[in-house]
Amino acid sequence: MFGPIRARRTFEAVVSEIAEAIRTGQLRRGDRLPSERLLAEQMEVSRPTLREAIGVLAKAGLVEVRPGSNGGTFVLSESVPSALVEAIDSRLASIPAVLEARRALEPAIAALAARNGDDSDFAEMERIVELQRRAVDDWARVTQLDTRFHLQLARATKNPVLVAMMSTLSRQLEIARATRVDRSISSDAAIAVNEETLGAIRSRDQRVIDGAMDKHLRLLEDAWADAAG
Repeated sequence: MFGPIRARRTFEAVVSEIAEAIRTGQLRRGDRLPSERLLAEQMEVSRPTLREAIGVLAKAGLVEVRPGSNGGTFVLSESVPSALVEAIDSRLASIPAVLEARRALEPAIAALAARNGDDSDFAEMERIVELQRRAVDDWARVTQLDTRFHLQLARATKNPVLVAMMSTLSRQLEIARATRVDRSISSDAAIAVNEETLGAIRSRDQRVIDGAMDKHLRLLEDAWADAAG
């Protein structure tokens, strides 16, 4: 049920993910959550982070932690408090702005990377794509490498300010990925669009770069539009 929480947003992302599962009926009253060890592995967060999130959910009356050999974390209520609903809705509402910011920033980064990048920059991007190919059946690994690909694209600009901006934007994009958008994008499509982007950058042809970046950005934009209904 639960996938990796790859953004570095501490316990808040975990709270939102579990509360959303309860709100949408994926988890019902009386259901037992996976063990702490398994849930931490599924979400790829530390166990202390998970405990902090469970504590917030317990305080809100959504779950109950029962001790003992037959214990665990159980859903106590299917009514998500309005404060948590507002936090989830606010998180979702920010996604269009994040995608808009990406649309404004990344094409400019790509153009500058084509102008300032060198063979070592492009070789590193190619290496990342090859690692994605090897991990094609591991979606979590593919998306982690995708973040690395975009950061390497920014590094090719030789502009540390743009690298910092891309790093911040990458973390923001994890919000979209945490809303099950990823499930509508295949690993093959994600890898192919990176390959096409790299080829366009290497060509240093602005028209080719513009076309490749539009296709690249639309992959997530279209997936989010479909998920948002």
